[in-house]
Amino acid sequence: MTNLKTIMTICLVITLALIPFVPTFRVLDLVAPQYLYLSITQFIIAGYLLTTKKGKDIGFNLVDISYVLFLLFGLISFLKSYNLTESIIEWSQFLTLFITYFNLKILFNSLENKKKVFLLIFLSLAIMESLVIFSVFIQNYSWIYGLDRLRELSGLASNQNIGAFSLLIKVPIVLFLYQKAKKSIFKIFLGILFSIIVFDILVIASRGAIIGLILTVTSILIFEILKSKDNGFKFKLSVIFFPLFILIFVFQSFLYTSNETLKVTNRITNYQDESFDKRVSYFKSATNLFLKNPIAGVGIGNWKIVSIDDLKEEITEYQVPYHTHNDLLQIASEIGIFGFLSFFFIVFTPIIYLLKNFFYRRELNEITPFLLIAFMIYFWD
Repeated sequence: MTNLKTIMTICLVITLALIPFVPTFRVLDLVAPQYLYLSITQFIIAGYLLTTKKGKDIGFNLVDISYVLFLLFGLISFLKSYNLTESIIEWSQFLTLFITYFNLKILFNSLENKKKVFLLIFLSLAIMESLVIFSVFIQNYSWIYGLDRLRELSGLASNQNIGAFSLLIKVPIVLFLYQKAKKSIFKIFLGILFSIIVFDILVIASRGAIIGLILTVTSILIFEILKSKDNGFKFKLSVIFFPLFILIFVFQSFLYTSNETLKVTNRITNYQDESFDKRVSYFKSATNLFLKNPIAGVGIGNWKIVSIDDLKEEITEYQVPYHTHNDLLQIASEIGIFGFLSFFFIVFTPIIYLLKNFFYRRELNEITPFLLIAFMIYFWD
């Protein structure tokens, strides 16, 4: 019976990893079907947890309290909402995410091998995502014309940038597994997987993800330099993955000699393009809206509507702003200072916890530095 419950719990956890495979139902925006799937699965999981009385001993921590406050301030922002329907949709999505997080928290707490399940899910997704994108490159690359930024390069994500960062945030897990691997065949496999992921990110040509990749590899090098002070420690990762990264970097530049704009060196040094200029405008708009409405904001989910007045001179080809590309700025402008602070604590509390234990208590296991790098990637995104 215990094994059956464990298998059931693992299956419920895996439902979250299946989100990238939700059918599109021929819609242009994948958000709607994905949230529909998430709402249905989390309703089922919540019912299972209630009937089995799992989680009855689970207490609220600072992240939980911050999220509840965030939802409360989101509700209050309804009073300032220009489009109430949009606020209800956005707020319900955040509520769904909170329920998902809480369900996942209970499910993982009931697993004895939670760390293995977590690593297995991340590794499986990394393999599938990287191979999907790599196959798109193989099928579409031309020695004469190179390869443009095709929509298909987003892989299992909704766009190229999200696809690139989705791969990037799994790189620390791949590096951790390599460090822990004992069998040579598994090390070789992880080295190949790392190479494909890096190549995919360079091919997608997401400027932010490429810089994030450089920061990730550099962080590993710095970490190992600091750890080298310990007796008997060797540079297990940097000696392999730093040169490998440089080699792939050069290889991508060679493949794109006929398409200079997408060469890695140009992507990370040239900021004079429409994409970068638009994002700067979005940041300025969100900042201005926050300064004008610092307490309650303009209403959750309403930045994309209210900002049009600020950005109307920059709208071309019926392309209107949909997202600021910065969660912190968008939430500050939509919900105000208190909503911003509550959201800030949601994402920053785990980092504070990891840092405190890593530098002062020395209690956490070897995965801690890699989790910190993953959080760094999230904030960079």
